[in-house]
Order: sequence, then structure tokens, then C-alpha cells
Amino acid sequence: MTQRIFAFKGTFGQFETYTGSIPTQRLGAMFSAYFANALDANDPMLRAQRVIDMGHVRRINGYLDRSVRAFGSPIATAKVISETPVAGVPNLVEVELTDIYLVDGQKRVKSCILRAEQDPEWNETIPLHVVGTDELIHKQQLFASINGTAAKVSPSLNAIYDHSNPLGGFITMNCPAEVMESEKATVSKTSDKLVTPGIFKEAMAGLLGVSLKQLASLSLDRLESSWDKWAPYTRELWQVYRELSKEAGGLPMLRLLSILPHNVGFLAICRVFPLLRNPAQLHDLVRLEREGLTARASGLWDGRCMALGKITKSGDAVALTAAMLATQLGVELDDNLKLFL
Repeated sequence: MTQRIFAFKGTFGQFETYTGSIPTQRLGAMFSAYFANALDANDPMLRAQRVIDMGHVRRINGYLDRSVRAFGSPIATAKVISETPVAGVPNLVEVELTDIYLVDGQKRVKSCILRAEQDPEWNETIPLHVVGTDELIHKQQLFASINGTAAKVSPSLNAIYDHSNPLGGFITMNCPAEVMESEKATVSKTSDKLVTPGIFKEAMAGLLGVSLKQLASLSLDRLESSWDKWAPYTRELWQVYRELSKEAGGLPMLRLLSILPHNVGFLAICRVFPLLRNPAQLHDLVRLEREGLTARASGLWDGRCMALGKITKSGDAVALTAAMLATQLGVELDDNLKLFL
């Protein structure tokens, strides 16, 4: 079965290419043969794609419900039967294709097909890039080149760039650039940053009493109203860290000496927020640091957030550390933290 589309023709290396926009209601017919037959081969050498992950497809389908959505152009190969130039528009052709095969974006296309089946009124367009070849070796090479050379995006960068979810923007508003590591997945020993978006999310979820999944589903209004209580505490905490960092000669040196600037220390401090009378009490952390009570080498943290001389966040480390911090700060522990003293 052939398909006709209008597309702009180009060349890349040895291939002729065709780039166009396809109505979502047409995708089912256009790729019916592909999804019916292309992935049947048990031998990976007889195909040029992974077995489709329907769980991922359903997650993408959920993404299509968001008001802001966009994804990269799926890439297909096809045998070109004919092409007809469109008068007056340079490089625009009507091209007839067969043996259409998705080498990239099969889950995106499948999710759009499912959405169009569920809602016949849903008729948007998605971009499609077609490479003019039907040879299996070319399909496999395109798949390998696309997937083998793609650099994995840092979860931190993805979190703050994802404007389809209000949580990313909310984090950037409440976590200053000077303390947030936005480029890398973790904070390195020599970094002058304090936390990643992922760790800040973990702190938020704990304070709001929700899971990370539930946190990601909250509306902006709900985030703002729920966080109002804790925003003064985090603002005060940033100031405390600035003071501690200055006294230590920089955050990397503070990280070398103290438990406080590590993930487990930050989360433990946030766990203590509900026990404090007011945000100003957080300045007592400066006193504890000056007295050596939060020093990694003090011995107080062994079995809590220190194991064999190294910082650890595993198991109950956050609760164990929070219980000791609360005790040092002279505040009454809640029933849960009493179990970890």
C-alpha cells in the first residue's frame, strides 16, 4: 500500500530525504503495515528497531494531554515510487512512498495513533522525516547512528527545561541559581553548587507529605499554596549555607569538612523544619558548625550519615541524621524521629 505526502526534498550524504507534516488521524493508515509486520522478526538482524515498549507508549500518551507538548520528528525510511514537483515552491514535491519503516520515534507515533483512535476529533499534525531507502542494512545503520550518538540529557537540565510540568519552573523560582546544580545529575566534590533539582524535589515531597509521583502531578496553584509555609525556611537556609561556605573558604572545603552541605545533610535539615519555632532557628546550624558538632570527623555521625569515613544517604540515613541534628539544635523530636535517636 502506497502513501502520498507533500514534503520538502533534500539530500543528506548518499540519501534523498523528504520532510513533511502528517495529520495525526492519518498516522494509523500510514503506519498500519509497519506496526502489523515490521517487528515480528524474533531475530534482531532481520529488523532495524527494538520491540515496542507499550508501557512507554502509554506514558507518552499521557504527555499528549498536557497543554504544552512537543517532540522531535520521527524518522522513517521508505521506497520512493514517484515524486512530482509542486509548481512555484522550490523543493516541495508530492511523493509516493511504500515500505515505510520507522527507525526512530516508533513509540511517539504509536502513542499518537492510540490518541487519534480514542478521540476522532483530535487532529493535529506531527513532523516526519523520511529517508529514501528500503534496504535493511541502511535502516539498521540509521538506527545505530541515531541511538548510538545521542548524548543522554542530564536529569537536572531536563527537570528545569520541562515547561509542560509546573514543578520545573516552581523549583527554579524557589531554588536560586547560585545553589542549584542544573547541568549535571549529581553535585561533584569540587562544585560550588549545593543541590540538584532531584534532591530539592525529594525535600519538597517530604515536607508536603506526598510521594515524588504525587508531587509531579500537583498544579501550580497547589504547589504555591502548599509551599508557602516552607518557603521562608528554605530562604533562610540558603543564607545559612552562604555564611557557612564563606567561613569555610568555599563550598568545596565545607563539603570536605562538614556533613551539612551533602544531600543527606540538606534533606535532614529540611526534615527538621516542622520542629522549629521559626526560620531564624536555622542560624543555630552556624553555631553547631563552629563548635565542630557537624564535622564529618566528629564521630557523632558514624552509623548515621557516615560509614567507613564516607558520607552515605542510604537506608535511614536522613532520619538518623535529622534526629541527631534536632537534638543538637535543642528542639523536641516528633514521635517518628524519636525512633532514630
